[in-house]
Amino acid sequence: IADIIGENVKLRRTSRGYMGLCPFHQEDTPSFHVYSDTQSYYCFGCHESGDIFTYIMKSEALSFPEALHLLADRAGIKLEAYHREDSDTSSVLDLAKKFFMNSLSGNAGGAARAYMSRRKFTPDDLKRYSLGYSPNAWDSLTLYLKGKGIPDQAILDSGLALTGKYGLYDRFRGRIIFPIHDITGKVIAFGGRLIDGEGAKYINSPEGPLYRKRKNLYMLDAARKSIRDKSRSILVEGYMDALRLHMSGFT
Repeated sequence: IADIIGENVKLRRTSRGYMGLCPFHQEDTPSFHVYSDTQSYYCFGCHESGDIFTYIMKSEALSFPEALHLLADRAGIKLEAYHREDSDTSSVLDLAKKFFMNSLSGNAGGAARAYMSRRKFTPDDLKRYSLGYSPNAWDSLTLYLKGKGIPDQAILDSGLALTGKYGLYDRFRGRIIFPIHDITGKVIAFGGRLIDGEGAKYINSPEGPLYRKRKNLYMLDAARKSIRDKSRSILVEGYMDALRLHMSGFT
């Protein structure tokens, strides 16, 4: 628990554990204690208390299942999913996110990087926000996923491909890719912006086992701490709008 809390709170050793300034209220004299023996914390100022799960839930504004998954990921523990389909889809989306990011930084992403540079995005910005690129080819992602042993049905279920006359073809082609994460930071869908040619300016992943449009907002995972701290939020229309605000310090 001290390792987790110590990432955001400067702790110093005491005879029983650690102490520091309370993260849940403003104070000048430390009254927040972290106890190693009981794996718990208690503040003598505001009386907040709990264990590692309570701390993550309150500090990160997460539900218990979300806190459980976040801590399990950090500890390298694989939780058995309630629905096997959800677990399979999540793995496919993780692979797709890596493919898109590598495509943007590789040879195929030259035009996409130039476009984003004109929009004042630096290479660090692209990496920081996990932006990607889908090559302008019919099945580059599909072939990549098949090469990783992903069956056709799993690719279809993930919303990354469609079925055509000659088999599967990529849903996203020739587009800047914006990964959409849930509140814990797990990728659940993608948005794609066309950078050249004809077609819809933006397309998005279809709803599926992980993604429900009415239950998710782009960049909510990155904004939740500021929303909690300031008790307000700024809601905008598009991916670029949200990114531009974050890059300008309005998190």
